[in-house]
Amino acid sequence: MQLNLTVVNNERVSAAELKFIGALQEKSVPTPLPNATFSQEMDSFFTVAIEQAQLTPEEAYSLYAFELARWNNMVETIVHREELLAVDREQFDVVVRMLLSSPSFRFWYQTFKPTLNQNPVPYLDKLSSEIGSGQASSATPNATRRG
Repeated sequence: MQLNLTVVNNERVSAAELKFIGALQEKSVPTPLPNATFSQEMDSFFTVAIEQAQLTPEEAYSLYAFELARWNNMVETIVHREELLAVDREQFDVVVRMLLSSPSFRFWYQTFKPTLNQNPVPYLDKLSSEIGSGQASSATPNATRRG
């Protein structure tokens, strides 16, 4: 929740993310290297952010740091996921699928995936694969449906 407020309350982060998403959707971006070093990952992310999305270096770094904060927050919950009530796990999965559907976070995740903590990666990849297969909508908890 706090991270969402960061975007809502900080127009600069919001604007940077929107420009980045626009560039990702409009332009052909390089596929992240599967065994990249952290330095290569940083170069790839910042090249796309600065050269293709036309972000300033400061905006690019703010976006990088924001996505890193999203990752850290998500991983902390994944590590303790089994301690959650079933309804909370379902809601968490819905939110994670939404995040994995974001072009900005998806690009960040795919770019930095080789050097991230690998424990949550299979779980996230499973949820990510469900997005494309249509399984995500059937897993939406009743509590989030309106009608």
